[in-house]
Amino acid sequence: MARPGFQLDINLLRPESSGTVRLGSANPLDPPVIDPGYFSESADIRKLTAGIRHMRHVVDQPALRGLVRNEISPGRACRSDRDMEKAIRMIAASGHHPACTCRMGSDDDPDAVLDAELKVRGIEGLRVVDGSSLPDQVSGNLNAPIMMIAEKAADIILNRTPLPPEYPT
Repeated sequence: MARPGFQLDINLLRPESSGTVRLGSANPLDPPVIDPGYFSESADIRKLTAGIRHMRHVVDQPALRGLVRNEISPGRACRSDRDMEKAIRMIAASGHHPACTCRMGSDDDPDAVLDAELKVRGIEGLRVVDGSSLPDQVSGNLNAPIMMIAEKAADIILNRTPLPPEYPT
């Protein structure tokens, strides 16, 4: 049964933690080995803990105080940093699409898998045109950036001359 209420979420848009995607074996039919690396950097836990404390501060303001009967998660009993870290590790989930697993970058970047035309270095005739080509996570949904990457890739593949820059007045 639905009941009136409101929800506050914390989104860590620029996590310091980073994961890996590796080949599972030399067999291309074997699944990859994916380690999202959640909370491999302690700064991410500290930021989320600060986020919980700030949400509690906001909810405790006079305009909202009378509307709140309880805190569902992590719960008001969760007070110490240690308890909050434990709760965060239990309840946190990825809210965004994984990205940046084969990033585009300059020729002198040893971690860049793709060149400026989204071509996979060392493999003839293969491009990557999706969120994995991003060099770093964006602060929001990936839909628009991926559409932009796809449009640019289409122009590159079709050898279209780029549009001139616009300078609105």
